[in-house]
Amino acid sequence: MNRASIVALLDTVLLRSWRMGVDPITASTALTADQMGHVVVDSTAGDLAVTLPGSSAALRGLEVTLRREDVTTNVLSIEAAGTDKIVLPGEANGIAATELIFHGDYLTLRADGAGKWWCVGQAQLPPSLTSLITKFSVAGVYSYDVPPVFRSGRLYASVEVVGGGGGGGRFINGGGGGGGGGKAKRCMSLAGVTNVVVTVGAGGAGRTGSDGDAVTGGSTSFGEYLSATGGMGGSRWFGGRGGVGVGGDINLSLGAGANMTRHDNSAAGSSYGGGSGGGGGGAGNGSGTVGSSGGDAVLPGTGGGGGNENGNGGRGMPGEVTIQCQC
Repeated sequence: MNRASIVALLDTVLLRSWRMGVDPITASTALTADQMGHVVVDSTAGDLAVTLPGSSAALRGLEVTLRREDVTTNVLSIEAAGTDKIVLPGEANGIAATELIFHGDYLTLRADGAGKWWCVGQAQLPPSLTSLITKFSVAGVYSYDVPPVFRSGRLYASVEVVGGGGGGGRFINGGGGGGGGGKAKRCMSLAGVTNVVVTVGAGGAGRTGSDGDAVTGGSTSFGEYLSATGGMGGSRWFGGRGGVGVGGDINLSLGAGANMTRHDNSAAGSSYGGGSGGGGGGAGNGSGTVGSSGGDAVLPGTGGGGGNENGNGGRGMPGEVTIQCQC
């Protein structure tokens, strides 16, 4: 028998032994000091909340273990009373409530007698919860439903946002490449948060038909937590500036678009080549054929290439939002 099988067997035996002689809680309940020890909770009938007693001096050092019995997806909340806090690993100040997420999930909490319940033991989270990755990469506005593993405060979320890339410019003497979008990354708690508005910035259109500046990329954001502006559209000759990240632990830019280039090879083709887009996006066409268009960007948030002399600019790529469990 391998280690995983042994752990699963021991967990089942422990669960059964704890259930012997214990009537599970099946409705929202406020625990009393007399119920310290172990508590089995069954939320089959619907969402429920178990409220801890106040962590007063009389309870200092006492522990309670709460274990989930049912296999539903109903919300099973563990709440602190009044202004008390539950302190999970990695939480400095504590949170007002957490959750038991899956069948067999448990938390062991110890009262400090001064308003806090400290987590001193918990179930190992399964890979299905710890390997979550959600991406939004099409321009638009979305509602992100925060999964229980983040909402409960059991894990922090690693959130990265990238602004849309700017389009490439067009000019008789070569257009500049579009700027890459800004980028911000943050490791954050989403405890108690049920949903977040996500906005993905559009890629800027390249300049077409006549000489002039291209369209700047749109801004991307994850609620009010962090955001990134779009890259500026390329202009006549000059590449667009890169966007900037705001609110992250790390804030940076995918970079500015390149300026047009001049070549002494008019006999072979264009003397003026378009600049490449910022962030490794759309390529300019260098000294290629007169009227050649700049390349469209291919990576999230990168800028479109500028057109050769009398060539259209390429399109910038939309931004992106990524949420995962890798802080």
